[in-house]
Amino acid sequence: MIKTFLAAIFTASTASLLSLNELPYAPESLIYQTPKAVESSVAEFDKLAERTLRDFVALSAEGNYAEAYQNWSDLQFSYVSFNLLLDKTADLSLINEVKTSTPAQQSILKNRFKAQLANHPGLLDALINNAQAAANLTPQERLLTENILKNYQQAISEKTAKISSALQTLFDMEKKSFAYAPGNAIPVEAKKLSQLNVLTANILCFPGILPYMYGGTSPWKDRISQIADTILSAKAEIVFLQEVWDPEAMRALIKLLQNEYAHFFYNAGDPSGTIDPEKMGYNSGLFIASKLPLQSVSFERFVRSLPKKSNRGAFFAICEAGKQRIAFINTHLQHGNLPEFRVVRKEQLDYCHRLLMQARPNSNWGFLAGDLNINALDSNFQESGLSELFEIPYAIDRFEKKMEKATCTDYFNDLVMTPFDRRKQVVPTYELLDYCITPKGFSMPAKPVQKLIKLFSVDAPMKALSDHNALLTTWTLSP
Repeated sequence: MIKTFLAAIFTASTASLLSLNELPYAPESLIYQTPKAVESSVAEFDKLAERTLRDFVALSAEGNYAEAYQNWSDLQFSYVSFNLLLDKTADLSLINEVKTSTPAQQSILKNRFKAQLANHPGLLDALINNAQAAANLTPQERLLTENILKNYQQAISEKTAKISSALQTLFDMEKKSFAYAPGNAIPVEAKKLSQLNVLTANILCFPGILPYMYGGTSPWKDRISQIADTILSAKAEIVFLQEVWDPEAMRALIKLLQNEYAHFFYNAGDPSGTIDPEKMGYNSGLFIASKLPLQSVSFERFVRSLPKKSNRGAFFAICEAGKQRIAFINTHLQHGNLPEFRVVRKEQLDYCHRLLMQARPNSNWGFLAGDLNINALDSNFQESGLSELFEIPYAIDRFEKKMEKATCTDYFNDLVMTPFDRRKQVVPTYELLDYCITPKGFSMPAKPVQKLIKLFSVDAPMKALSDHNALLTTWTLSP
């Protein structure tokens, strides 16, 4: 049901998409072309929300909590994604009527959805009953239920006693801000490892056609099988992914990787524990697949992220490999180069460093991996503070061929946003944003070997699996 809606809104105006050997041009082929199209999609979302909330109540009553909460989270995800498409419509449309009417429709969308969540008959009672049956919920479902009930507690006085009782039931139970799924593979015998292979990649899994608008690549459904094949061929013991935002993409990755990996940790920082549309956003986008058992797994949300609903954080864990205990973080730091963004990014980097250093009593060493949004090829790199806190395996001052060392490009995005007749003038850009590094002061193993795994070529934009390349790091473990 929700998949059908997302498919509909993201193809509503794409009938004029060009042949597959050319990227689309956003203002002409990716956004709504008429005010009526926007208005109709808003009305369709109303119907979707009503059906989903009704189903949540029914599925909860049946004890089918997994499907109920999946639908709940997917509904909020579709709301946020729909808003992003409307933002792009208002921003990019060349049709004045569309440009001016879309913000008003967004306001209607938000107010109607807020009213549905606050006033839906049976919804609050279903959540109260779910809390009382919390032993049957996953730790993440318990956390979402607790947060939603706290929302209601502030808004509905006549059921305060029942809400308080439900919250008391949840109080002492285990709750987690991420989801876990087992794979089909037998875990690797950690003590027999002589090296640890770690793969990190930002794979741009926005829903529908949004990857065109936030990176310039095709929809993730067109890329996910090849991405999974690339991950499997790397044979890494641990895989760190970023920008796995679409819940359907999370589930697709688990299905494609489950025969080779034993443990999956995903949907970290799911913000759907709310009934306030103003607080709805995406999860952190962080995803971990591991052949090794992981300990002390947690998602630590950053104190500040911009925009406020971006829910960035550090996905932290400890694993045993060889005869060592290794702490690690998968993260995606603050984007952007405005002064305020740089300050926030430095705060997040410092937090990750402190988290790893605090883990030293329980680990021999540790590392930080992911998309740090700190460009090692930029002349202002030293201002980031990265080289002050971490040992960086590659020599920053020796990058002569940026194209060979880069892990990211904005070229595809620039192409999408450029009219056809000016595309030949677009110059490829290159950045090195993806890292696997260890804090200074750790008794780390020998210098790791790192290999760039190509996910894109600027010569073939339509074949790009992401706007980032993957990075495979091999740590040699001490005997």
